[in-house]
Amino acid sequence: MKLSHGLALLLLASPQIATAEDLIVEIDGLRNTKGNVIVCLWSNGEAFPDCENGKPVARQSVAATDKTPLVFRNVPAGKVAVSAFHDENANNKFDTNFVRMPLEGVGLSNNPKMSFGPPKFKDSTFVPKPNTSVRLKMRYL
Repeated sequence: MKLSHGLALLLLASPQIATAEDLIVEIDGLRNTKGNVIVCLWSNGEAFPDCENGKPVARQSVAATDKTPLVFRNVPAGKVAVSAFHDENANNKFDTNFVRMPLEGVGLSNNPKMSFGPPKFKDSTFVPKPNTSVRLKMRYL
């Protein structure tokens, strides 16, 4: 019994380890309610924002008509980014034309300006605080 009390005191006295938090993602600016919205959570820029070929920490899909925010649970500590696309034809792919220009809407955390080429991970990163909410504005070309 004394051993378990000592272990409990040791755990209470040790410094707090960073814990994962929840991240709430809200989507604005869908041009219609067709298909789905696919949202990815990233902890590194490897293939960002390509949810198909990259390795996001998590991926969720919700009907484009659903106004309920998505919640990512247990978000890793440190910098993260969120990307989303409006999968209007519900084929689970980010459709582009022959020169790789998006045919579907795109949204990124921090809503950075998009120029030619894929957006940069560093422009979309942020450090979430407990129960952070992030709003993505969908853009269509």
